[in-house]
Amino acid sequence: TKTFTFDNQQPDSIISTPTAGGYYSLVKPLNAIKGGASDNASGVKFVEVRIKRGSSPPYWDGDNWVLVSTFTLTTGTTSWSYTDLPQWADGEGYTINSRATDNVDMVEVSISTVTFTYDTSKPTSTVTMPVSGGKYASMDELSGTAEDGTSGVDFVEITVQEPGGWYWNGSTWTASVQWLLADYNKVTEVWTYNSSSVPWLNNKTYTIKSKAKDKASNEETIYGEASFTCDKDYPSSAITTPGSGDNRSSLTTISGTSSDNQGVSGVKIAIQVNPDNDPSPPAEPQGWFNGNDFTGGTPKYFSAQASDGYFGGTSENWQINVSTWGFKTNNKYLIRAKATDISNHEQSSPSERTFTYDKDKPQSVVTSPANSSI
Repeated sequence: TKTFTFDNQQPDSIISTPTAGGYYSLVKPLNAIKGGASDNASGVKFVEVRIKRGSSPPYWDGDNWVLVSTFTLTTGTTSWSYTDLPQWADGEGYTINSRATDNVDMVEVSISTVTFTYDTSKPTSTVTMPVSGGKYASMDELSGTAEDGTSGVDFVEITVQEPGGWYWNGSTWTASVQWLLADYNKVTEVWTYNSSSVPWLNNKTYTIKSKAKDKASNEETIYGEASFTCDKDYPSSAITTPGSGDNRSSLTTISGTSSDNQGVSGVKIAIQVNPDNDPSPPAEPQGWFNGNDFTGGTPKYFSAQASDGYFGGTSENWQINVSTWGFKTNNKYLIRAKATDISNHEQSSPSERTFTYDKDKPQSVVTSPANSSI
């Protein structure tokens, strides 16, 4: 008596490593191609693999890249591996095929296929908010960009460092470096971090760093970085010309001073005629200068110029030409000035000064002796 097995079914193979659509690198190496195979009747005799790349020559024969499609033998049957691998190239995409042959030499037709990309390039990131060197009254959200040209950014982390060298861990300051996970939008390539709970202290400078990691596990080593100063103080200004309560027969320039501990970014003034709302002539009806005349119902502010040509210092003199504003004789005027600092804080209470515009010449008479008297 003799027995035999009739086998007309093709064997089957699978590829477990690399993962389909995966990314590999020096820090996430691909040192072997692995998989399994099965056959329901005669059993698996051997498994072969084919490695194809995007550039030419495309096929790997176990020693060299060649033009002819080539399958090479693996080690193992139902569990197999292949280690005679080429040197993977950065940015290259690869296709791996496996096919099994059973013990009656039936060859798998529906061969298994996976693709992967090899990526050794590091991602990059930047910090865009805050702007480095900027001064801000508050900082409720940190943001920046991150990109990777091959595998794509997987995630972004940031550090927040205070002047003493301590790091924010999400709830308190700690001596050790703390990398915090940021939210990353893979479409816009923008990362954000909610920093509204960070207790920013006035007049302190903080450093933000960002670090991206791509899908091939490459990690950025030259971090994005920006520093900013927290500025919660308000600027101040003063009016020096005209003097308080002055009577002026002419006025071409209004001038003053301003200051802020982080820097003044500008000064604006508004002028009102008849601030006391005097109804008797020759007083003009109360109103604010609107650019043409004094009929404005609300203050309209006009920008002054820094006396040295530009604002930005912690103490800035300012001036504004008002020679065409149309002051009328025997009228009282109120000047309001307010400064803005680099953090966009606006002076909370404007400085004020009044003056009277008087172009009438004085008159005199002689009362004694009487005219033509002897």
